[in-house]
Amino acid sequence: MSRGLLRVGPAPLADESASLRVVVARSARELAPYEAAWQALAGNALEPNSFYEPWAVTPALEHLALRGEPWVVLVVAPGPSPRLTGVFPLLRRARWRGLPLPVLTSFDHDFAFLQTPLVGARDADATLEAFAEWLRTDSGAALLALERLALDGPFFARMTGVLRRRAQALHIDDCYPRAVLPRPAAGAGVYLDEALSPKKRKELRRLEKRLAEQGTLRAVASHGNGDTVRLVRRFLELEASGWKGREGTALASSLPTRRFFEALAQGAARAGRLHVLSLELDGRAIAMQINFVAPPGSYSFKIAYDEALGGFSPGVLLEPAVEWMDSCAVSDHALINRLWLHRRTLGTVLVSTGHAFGDVLLAALPLARLARRALRAKS
Repeated sequence: MSRGLLRVGPAPLADESASLRVVVARSARELAPYEAAWQALAGNALEPNSFYEPWAVTPALEHLALRGEPWVVLVVAPGPSPRLTGVFPLLRRARWRGLPLPVLTSFDHDFAFLQTPLVGARDADATLEAFAEWLRTDSGAALLALERLALDGPFFARMTGVLRRRAQALHIDDCYPRAVLPRPAAGAGVYLDEALSPKKRKELRRLEKRLAEQGTLRAVASHGNGDTVRLVRRFLELEASGWKGREGTALASSLPTRRFFEALAQGAARAGRLHVLSLELDGRAIAMQINFVAPPGSYSFKIAYDEALGGFSPGVLLEPAVEWMDSCAVSDHALINRLWLHRRTLGTVLVSTGHAFGDVLLAALPLARLARRALRAKS
């Protein structure tokens, strides 16, 4: 299979998916002609995912060391100008979990906290049919592994229905919960009343009052309009001043991750997707939260705070004003789980492309899991 842009003809299906074509792009340059259509799809997706919008995928392609060869699969509707009905950012790998098995995985890197593909709500079933047929006939892979996939959202439900109709094998693996923050109509105060004990709420009010006694305290929200460079610099400096800087895991600790974040934030601002919350004391940022908007909700990307004022819990005092927010936190995050009571379920979904070895492997996985459990029980 030649390198570069792959064009695959319409899938031979007896429904509207037959009019769709699949394009595989392997670089930011090849994706550039589709950027506007891609952003339009993101605004009308069956399920939003900021991390798979063009302004998020392109910086990763340009600055990060990815764990495989990028294959961004685009499902394109017919017409004089590109209209995308699906975007499936993937990585092609020659091995999977130690096995010499050609596999396509989701576009996985350290900063892709959700890996649900973008599929247009209007053409969801036809798009998934075309994608599944491409997997079977032209992907060259034995297995598709979608990681960090939302298992309680509409994308997974529609994908499961399409695969069942096609009799394609599917296996769910590695399920785990993640904290989310719904915004009830009654407002944040009611939600905090449910999440925190009266004693803890009183303590937070006391800390906020004490912090305000140190100087002029104010919360500032910005979408980066004309101010993105300054906001990015402030966040990088604040994060690097703490434990992440000392351990070398801050965004500014390496040039590639710094450049990735700068391009990411600037792209999000241009697309109207950036939302930065800052808690300032006498004009100095003591806590900052970088969010990506996916109306009517958002995704929390990074939080940093001044550790010298950590006793005042400045990060907790930041309050997003959205209907919902995905914390993007690890499943066992003690602070987030205590404050954010609701959960969403993520996991890995394995799909056989129709390759015989893929079918056998998926059939064997439940038995292998039972065998491992039995061995652990005996040890």
